[in-house]
Amino acid sequence: MKNVAVVMGGYSDESVISLRSGQLILNHLDKTKYHVYEVHILPDSWNVLLNDKKYPINRADFSVTINDQKITFEVIVNTIHG
Repeated sequence: MKNVAVVMGGYSDESVISLRSGQLILNHLDKTKYHVYEVHILPDSWNVLLNDKKYPINRADFSVTINDQKITFEVIVNTIHG
């Protein structure tokens, strides 16, 4: 299965709308076909949210390490506005 990052947030006032748009897409992606990751890009941090935990995004290669496993993304869905 492909790893899909749904990227949301941003640095503008429209970040709230972006978070809603991202959630809409997250809710409709087929989890039986894709490993879907919720990625928040905010002024103070870049994180993957998984099971109520935050995992920092490595900004050098846009990967994340979860449980000592490095995860890269084959697909990125960008919902950042503005």
